[in-house]
Amino acid sequence: GVRFEDVALPRLVDAQLNGVDVGDPVAEEFFTLDGREAYTRLTLGRIDGVPVELAVTAMKKNQCTSDFVLVAPRGDKFAEAWTQVRSSIQEFQTE
Repeated sequence: GVRFEDVALPRLVDAQLNGVDVGDPVAEEFFTLDGREAYTRLTLGRIDGVPVELAVTAMKKNQCTSDFVLVAPRGDKFAEAWTQVRSSIQEFQTE
């Protein structure tokens, strides 16, 4: 059968960042999303040598994991995209 492993939210975010050259987190936050604990990490990184900013959010509910990943050029483009993505994440609900 299917086996569920209860992995800590920061480790789920680490898994999403696997293979990306990232530095220390710029910001981290635990918050409530759809009635469950969620975790977001903002970090600077490089993909194929290109500098980027990343935002990764993970949450678990009913043995399911939901991940949200934003990768954008550093600076204003990331800030603009993050405002929109964060708003969408806050509205996320499972059935």
